[in-house]
Amino acid sequence: RAVIGVWLGILLLALPFAPQAPGALQAGGFDLPTLESARARTLLEQELGAPPSALVLAISSDTMVPGSMEFESAAARAVAGVVGAPHVVAIRSHLIAPSQVSVANGIVYDIVFLDLKPDDSPEALEGVAAALVNVDGLTVQIAGGPAFYADIQSVSESDLRRSELISLPLAAIVLLLVFGSAVAAGLPLAVGGAAVLIALAAIFGVAQVTRMSVFVLNLTTLLGLGLGVDYSLLMVSRFREELGRGSARRADRVATAVQRTVATAGRAVFFSGVTVMLGLVGLVLFDFAILRSIGIAGAITVALAVLASLTLLPALLGVLGARVDRLAVRKVTYEEPSEQGRWARLARGVMRRPLAVAVPTLVLLVALGSPWLGVKFNAPDGSILPERVPSRQALDALTSSFGEGEFSPMTVAVRTNGDATTPENIALLFDWVRALEADPRVARVDSIVSIDERLTLAQYQLLYDSPTGAPPDRYVQQLLSVTTKGDLTAVTITPAQGPN
Repeated sequence: RAVIGVWLGILLLALPFAPQAPGALQAGGFDLPTLESARARTLLEQELGAPPSALVLAISSDTMVPGSMEFESAAARAVAGVVGAPHVVAIRSHLIAPSQVSVANGIVYDIVFLDLKPDDSPEALEGVAAALVNVDGLTVQIAGGPAFYADIQSVSESDLRRSELISLPLAAIVLLLVFGSAVAAGLPLAVGGAAVLIALAAIFGVAQVTRMSVFVLNLTTLLGLGLGVDYSLLMVSRFREELGRGSARRADRVATAVQRTVATAGRAVFFSGVTVMLGLVGLVLFDFAILRSIGIAGAITVALAVLASLTLLPALLGVLGARVDRLAVRKVTYEEPSEQGRWARLARGVMRRPLAVAVPTLVLLVALGSPWLGVKFNAPDGSILPERVPSRQALDALTSSFGEGEFSPMTVAVRTNGDATTPENIALLFDWVRALEADPRVARVDSIVSIDERLTLAQYQLLYDSPTGAPPDRYVQQLLSVTTKGDLTAVTITPAQGPN
């Protein structure tokens, strides 16, 4: 009873914090400051003032044609307030970028640049959404990384609730059929549920001091309920078996049954849990936040599942005793192990023909595992979201109209020997960009030497070789101000394929 009391106290302490765990978790966690991509992004942010993140506004209409006065007037009214929204630093309108317009599909997009790091960018969504104005005949949807991160978090939370609503009743039905008693069936669910609840509260606490990924929600439910039910099933089955053996008085019989259960099934549970926990702890050594947080959350959940199975469950069994078979749905019988039992007959059959059993089983396992040979690992993107999610719908509309590569550009930070706009460096950049454009994997290259495909190298050199130090063309001046400073220039490569 003291052990049960301690667990109840811990559960009461965990109860206020467990529901807050989803809000403390974050999407992202796939980046490291030491990666080349991160170093390039830091250069562009620090030296060129490049915004650290951006979202996309997909603007479409079934009745108005992009480019028409009616459409552009409606689009301007719809997004006019976005420039003043919190964290918005600039907007690249489709009006100055023909590549952002698809007349045939009746859709355009504007790029909204933010002052937030990618992992923090969902904070801007509320302000941008509030700044949008509903205009009849026009649809404006938010897409891009910030929307993806936010929807991943909300979908994970809703999936967690849905999985609990589905998995717990199913588990209860299966356990009821296995044990034949509602009390016995409820014990594994109680242990698994306690492990999950306390694990979520612990994860909330850890998330206050280190970054934790939103993906640990699903992992915690999976491991907590799965191992909690699995270990409890083993322990309860052994307890009932031991209870049926004894012939002493009730109190002694229950105490002996609990002792033997923990000494046998409990030992198996302990070493099984330690093995799983050690595998998960190995993930803590990874630098990526997503892997490290999965390792931390997994180890916490497994440790709690084992601890509950070895302390809370035996305490409950000790209090319940033979009442573990109360509320029976069928006649409960104890099958004492014997050489004539069905499991013993199965074991003897396997041992008589080991090769005849092992070979077909191995072939079946290899056949079931063969799809692994074609596995392809990718980073998660918007395509992993359900089609009902608004950001996924916006992404599908954009990629079907503009191509996948349009929304996965690669920006290269290029250093030159001296000022990037000298005739010598313009020649180097011109040749390099033309080589990139010739690659079939590249759809488009945007740079200071990609203004107009009709311009020759000599014309580019003349364009940037101004006696005043600044090109006379205002468009070129604006382009230089956002892409080039001294010996650093940004070159954006739009691939023909998607991000993965």
